[in-house]
Amino acid sequence: MKRFKDTDIWVFFILGIMGLIILGHGETFFACPGDTSYDTAVFQTVGYMMKRGYLPYVDTFDHKGPLLYLIHYLGSLINTHSGVAVFQLLFYYISFFFGYKIARFKLSRAESVFALLVGCMILLNNHKEVADVEEFSLCFICVSLYIFLDYIINGKTTYKRIFISGLCCGAIFLIKMNQASVWLVFCIFIFVELLKNKDYKKLRQFSGMFVAGFVSIVLVFAVWLFCKGCLSAAIYDYIIFNFKYINARRNILTGMEYWLTYEYYLLALVAMVFLIPKDKRVNGIYAAYMIVSYCLIAFLEDTSCHHGLILVPVVIYPVACILDSLKDQMVIKKLVIVFVLAYMIIPAWFREFKPIPYKLVNSGSNGLSDELNDICRIVRENTDYDDRISVYGNWDVVYLFSDRAHATKYSFQNPIKSCDDKIMGEYIQGLENEHPKIIVLQGDGWGNYDGEIKEFLDTQNYELIYQAYRENGDGPMVFMAGH
Repeated sequence: MKRFKDTDIWVFFILGIMGLIILGHGETFFACPGDTSYDTAVFQTVGYMMKRGYLPYVDTFDHKGPLLYLIHYLGSLINTHSGVAVFQLLFYYISFFFGYKIARFKLSRAESVFALLVGCMILLNNHKEVADVEEFSLCFICVSLYIFLDYIINGKTTYKRIFISGLCCGAIFLIKMNQASVWLVFCIFIFVELLKNKDYKKLRQFSGMFVAGFVSIVLVFAVWLFCKGCLSAAIYDYIIFNFKYINARRNILTGMEYWLTYEYYLLALVAMVFLIPKDKRVNGIYAAYMIVSYCLIAFLEDTSCHHGLILVPVVIYPVACILDSLKDQMVIKKLVIVFVLAYMIIPAWFREFKPIPYKLVNSGSNGLSDELNDICRIVRENTDYDDRISVYGNWDVVYLFSDRAHATKYSFQNPIKSCDDKIMGEYIQGLENEHPKIIVLQGDGWGNYDGEIKEFLDTQNYELIYQAYRENGDGPMVFMAGH
């Protein structure tokens, strides 16, 4: 107990401060919640709709996994705008703790914190477009990566750990399937190695416990979705539609070029390749893991920078290996650490911290623009709590701050309408059936007063009651149903 108090408590404190700083910089910060990214607002809206008794996939459309929506539902129970921040902080902390433990395979406590800070530079550079997907995935990736590395490096494992790794893999399957590189690479490696060594007993035991962990969480969600009557809709939206979405938005060559600009990842990969001769087994498989992680992002994602968050744990171990290779050259090692701290890490974390005092001073307000505040006020004044509204474009934050459920299945239409021709028709049909009191047009090229929506508004006698001024005439508009 004395060793824990003397040496470890400061590490836990630093990990907590890191999580609070990153959370404080974002738009879900409890003191002053603001206009979150399009993706975040959509996920929060699904959670908000679930809180009000609606079902994901059936009553409110999106194409991520059900575990993500459960997290946002629980967050919405705490607070519609910022309740999810509680879970963000928890998941960040777990991710940082296991990232630190990964570095501890090679380094001292202080050096491990340094390696974690270097890995988190990717997080600092990319979480401003936070999508509330990758940050939750990080937790499960870091836990499993630690379990795999401890087995491969030290030969340590237990059935409980294997079960947990399978559970984490199932969790990723229920959030976003194409982030499963750590299981794809290390499970195949361990399977082949056990097969090569003819250790069939251990192979059966490992496989059984891993599958048990995976099935235990996936089955729970499958049964819940089935009982709610939305399993088939979930399969279509999350799997079939997602393939359409990826094919419509990805550009493999552009993706490969873009993700190679991540200098921390690229330098870590190069270093790992050079370190392969030092430990062919461990460093070789780790380099393969780094390459597969890159390929899954480059081939299956667009160039939205928040996708790069899953590279945070990828980088930590190579940084630890680099510092470990300098253990006989302490002067150079210390100079590297001081230089990186002074010119990269400290300035980056200071920039991250700067907005937090302002948010604390303005606690109780929100970070929305005057324009968005006006629109939400107009919605509240002209509708009752039980009235459903519609926002045309991709601006789900309006539902959250006006505290109104959305009409039709589609809370947003862009960019998904370009991936499936039937979406716009279903949306217009839903408007005709429900005839919401208020329809908000986002403008900005995402939801303009043109095409099918213009025809619907004109023929159904909707009246323009608000239009934000923009020099290009492309500002948001609010329409109210005529009497």
